[in-house]
Amino acid sequence: SNKTDARETVANMVADARAGRHLQPDSPAVESAIAFVTLRQPRVVTYDDWREIDDVEVRKGLESDRPRVKFTDVDEMLRVLER
Repeated sequence: SNKTDARETVANMVADARAGRHLQPDSPAVESAIAFVTLRQPRVVTYDDWREIDDVEVRKGLESDRPRVKFTDVDEMLRVLER
């Protein structure tokens, strides 16, 4: 469903852009966007966080002769970031 969802999302973004519907944020800085998202979802995973999670998944995979072992539990995955 990821590809289907992605296609639908992009199609809607293109339709919005063509219709002139787009955001004009008061504070377009990256820091403002991070603050906005964090306010609504405190468990934000940054790109650096994702890289750390990815490293753990790859290391776990090496231990079992696989490309990676993905986390299946969000809380367990986020605990990696608490170290």
